[in-house]
Amino acid sequence: MHLHNQKLFFLTIFTVFGFLLDGYAQETPDKFQCRVAVKFSGNDELKVLASSYINKSLRSLGDVTIVDDGALINISIVGLKNRTESGKALGYTLSVVITKRLNFHYLVDALKNKFDKRFIELAEEDTNNRYELIDHIIYTTSADSLKSTCEEIVAQIDSETIEKERKYYQYLLDVINKKK
Repeated sequence: MHLHNQKLFFLTIFTVFGFLLDGYAQETPDKFQCRVAVKFSGNDELKVLASSYINKSLRSLGDVTIVDDGALINISIVGLKNRTESGKALGYTLSVVITKRLNFHYLVDALKNKFDKRFIELAEEDTNNRYELIDHIIYTTSADSLKSTCEEIVAQIDSETIEKERKYYQYLLDVINKKK
């Protein structure tokens, strides 16, 4: 098979099979566990408060592990303190970007015996460190409402992003269990 056709074939398989189990905790295969990284930049005072609220809300979900590396879902937050021209504090603005890692090393491993070494190297390079933009949301909030806004952010990420991963994980388990 020509190298270009091999790459095209690989990317087709890669799309069809999706994300399989990568990005999910591997310790308990029958139980969904999603690895999430939270990165915060901007105002230092806000960083301490918002990071605490976000991380606490994520942990309360029960099936989320907060990690520094190897996350399936990345939450990047830029926090700014809003002020009037005269310097009076008005509250905060949070820019929240949610991305999901596309990592297909499991598929590359499965195909190692089927394709030549150079194709596998190209496939590994081509699929390494790729991310999909899931959402970008901007929140404005008063200082008094920061905690509830952070809880709202996590609730939205849970219902719109993590829930899809839960369902997909269950689908994969169902397919695997049918094959047994």
